[in-house]
Amino acid sequence: DQIAEILGKGINANHFWKLMETTEKEMSCQEKITMYRDYLDMAERRGSDIHSEIIYRNKRWRHFHDLYMAELNRKKDEERAAKFPGIRKDLERNRKLFEWQQDDYFVRPAESAEDIIREGRMQHHCVGASDTYMVKMATRKSWICFLRKKEAPEEPWYTVEVDKNGIKQAYAAYDRKPDWKETDKILKAWMQQVKKNFEAVEAEESKA
Repeated sequence: DQIAEILGKGINANHFWKLMETTEKEMSCQEKITMYRDYLDMAERRGSDIHSEIIYRNKRWRHFHDLYMAELNRKKDEERAAKFPGIRKDLERNRKLFEWQQDDYFVRPAESAEDIIREGRMQHHCVGASDTYMVKMATRKSWICFLRKKEAPEEPWYTVEVDKNGIKQAYAAYDRKPDWKETDKILKAWMQQVKKNFEAVEAEESKA
């Protein structure tokens, strides 16, 4: 069906098969066909003439497929994130509550909905896959925080969901559970401070 769809767009069959033969050998034929069809669809939606040899015979079509896909994902992410401006507005408050460091580790709260989505993509887990955690954070029901190592501050390590009563869940990449031997003391020390921070922040807010 996908081949028929590609050829139905007026793509030369011989040129199409030549591209499939010369594309990365580690990919299955099905994967190549699906990606090439998506490449043509995205190019067409961008206003490109897919009947031009520059488009349909482009040997770097995989590269442009990935560029187009990244652009689509970025636009979708921006649209999703725009629904939760409260997370960014709460940043100063969230930093007072959750920022912490000790020895070789530190914790910081997610700074925005975009931050949560990015973490989910980098960690390949569910935190950014749906709006669930962003809704919770925007409504102050629970918060997403990042536990990281000082030696690699921009590299995700553990993603933590927390509320004022404690840690709800923590996951590393691909939904792996924490190595509790390494993280248990860290997270407990952090939560002790978080509970004190909540008392201080809420007392301050009640006076306002």
